[in-house]
Amino acid sequence: MREEDGSLRYVGDVEAHVSPRQTAALQARIKPIAQSPFAKTPRRNAIWIQPEIVVQVRFLEWTPTGSIRHEMFEKIDTAHNM
Repeated sequence: MREEDGSLRYVGDVEAHVSPRQTAALQARIKPIAQSPFAKTPRRNAIWIQPEIVVQVRFLEWTPTGSIRHEMFEKIDTAHNM
């Protein structure tokens, strides 16, 4: 989530259930931008990328600690991607 000062804050992770074809296309786009955008990278088994790929995520609610709960990947937002 982008804060008012422009920094990014980790609010949770979302697993994308995509086809093998979509996975290959995403991996090709991710490889050149693989670098954490966070000043303090959260410890997760993940590949961190610069925020150049916009996705739509649905979730049930915010937790008291500011994370998302019951998250679901919707789609890649091609209208906002570079």
